[in-house]
Amino acid sequence: MKDRESGGYMKIYSGFSIYGTDILVEKSLLKKQRIFLMSLLLNNSL
Repeated sequence: MKDRESGGYMKIYSGFSIYGTDILVEKSLLKKQRIFLMSLLLNNSL
């Protein structure tokens, strides 16, 4: 994972970042990881 802007410092200081985080995934695993992340989002929104 890679924080945008000064997001890493903000997470340490305040516990979250307004800039977001990029998740880096190998191309061969992209489809599986997309499904996994979507299932996390769906389960957390209920």
